[in-house]
Amino acid sequence: MPTPPPPPIETSRHLFQAPRFRSPDGRWHDWIEDAHATLSGECVIDPAAILSLLCFSQVCGDNTLVRGIERQPWLSEIRPDGSVRLEEIPPHGTIAPTVAEMATEFLARVEAEARRVCAGRAHIYLLLTGGLDSRIVAGVVARLHREGFLNCTPVAVTWGFPDSRDAGYAEAIARHYGFEWINAPFGPEVVRDNIDVTGKWLGALHSPEMLHYMTWFERVERDALVLAGSYGDSIGRAEFAGLHLLELGPRKPSDPFALMRPGVRAAADRQVREWNENLRRRASNAPLHAQCEHWMQGYRMRGNLCHALTVINRYATIYQMFTDPEVYGYMWSLHPACRTDDMYAMVLERLDPFLARLPWARTNRALSGATHGAREELKPHYHDYTGWSAGALRERLEELVDPEWFGDTGVFDSAGIVALREKVAAMKTRVGRANDVWFWLAGFRSFVSHLEAGGLRVRFDADASAATGSGEAPRKESVVATVGAALAEKSPGLTSIGKRLRTKYRMMRRARLRQQSLRAFPPQPPNRPSGDGPGSSV
Repeated sequence: MPTPPPPPIETSRHLFQAPRFRSPDGRWHDWIEDAHATLSGECVIDPAAILSLLCFSQVCGDNTLVRGIERQPWLSEIRPDGSVRLEEIPPHGTIAPTVAEMATEFLARVEAEARRVCAGRAHIYLLLTGGLDSRIVAGVVARLHREGFLNCTPVAVTWGFPDSRDAGYAEAIARHYGFEWINAPFGPEVVRDNIDVTGKWLGALHSPEMLHYMTWFERVERDALVLAGSYGDSIGRAEFAGLHLLELGPRKPSDPFALMRPGVRAAADRQVREWNENLRRRASNAPLHAQCEHWMQGYRMRGNLCHALTVINRYATIYQMFTDPEVYGYMWSLHPACRTDDMYAMVLERLDPFLARLPWARTNRALSGATHGAREELKPHYHDYTGWSAGALRERLEELVDPEWFGDTGVFDSAGIVALREKVAAMKTRVGRANDVWFWLAGFRSFVSHLEAGGLRVRFDADASAATGSGEAPRKESVVATVGAALAEKSPGLTSIGKRLRTKYRMMRRARLRQQSLRAFPPQPPNRPSGDGPGSSV
């Protein structure tokens, strides 16, 4: 039996709560394998959950891959009798303060969050990268340390290539604040283990790619607190996987690599749409951009990387900064057009000009203004999953992702598996959905093996008798964005041209959507005392 996690430090109103799982007998479990252990004889794999993973990278709703095993719903409380009480989803507003006012209020609330979770801790670790979110967390924690509020000196941990931008700039931040800095490099052997961890401990609810080197924390103190900044972009800048909130639309299921049999896919498509509709019903009167954020926060953020991070709870306590209701509640009260890079840039400047000037690993430039300390020799990326899957891990991955085994399930199309294998072998881009799905298929095979090793007969519900049609294709980008992506893929020499085209297109699109949102939702002035200082507003 795994060690029980420590008492939760999140409330039912936090955007992220450590997951709990309900077995068919109505009991709740801290670990998904404990819920699986309550089953006897047979378990049924849900094709709708498979489709959700293939399309969105996580399972939508409160579902898992095994029918009858459910997750605690987003924003909810488990009552003593085992029933669930859903919280009301906080509203989105249209308040438009100045950038200075937003930065001041945001920082104050994040600092209050950090004070609450860090109070009395004897060991504090920071997941520190070269990104913007973790440096904000580092700056806030450093302020608490200077004030003497903390009982320890924080330790910063960065995983990935030691000569990457993430490691180089994370080390610079740690040294700036006098924190101990640890680089935890990982490669194919760690990823090989992650495939098994994903299947055994995480129910294959996302790709093994999400795990990076989270198991490194097995060597820390059991009472340690580990702070992550995974939610920063989505809360502060309203950015999700490179898209601003205003660029999002309703999420529709699809099978992007044609891996499922058409009839099975069609039946699963209807079920996934119903799961999405269930979330929409919780705030049916909310505007479209708010409903898109509910989906991103309730399904994608909670169910993908942040679910993978809960592996750390086996060794310590992981906490996601920016998820406190006082933090995101304030940001959601703002007009969506206010949640931009401008506010984030001022937060960094107010917190520490060093953080504002240090390059952002994504671009190797400061978010805005002058850049200090750029290192051109650093690798832009901290891992090479694509290279590993085509090289050191290829034999193991192809052993696990056997087209014949997947075809025999009745859910998967073996020809689609073969086509995906060939696509992955030919890939040149560092990151892509194809490789992510390829790794997930390996993790899924490991997951089924663990269920069978536990004495269960695994059955695939491949009944497609009432199914016709198929899911909708993903929305296409404009010609400019598509050409930019094609140029970047075609030749390394054209990569910079492709990136510039895509960046220009996104800037133009965001400016247009911002103006449209201001017309559709007239901004409201904040309730501020008279005499407030000047500052540019929306």
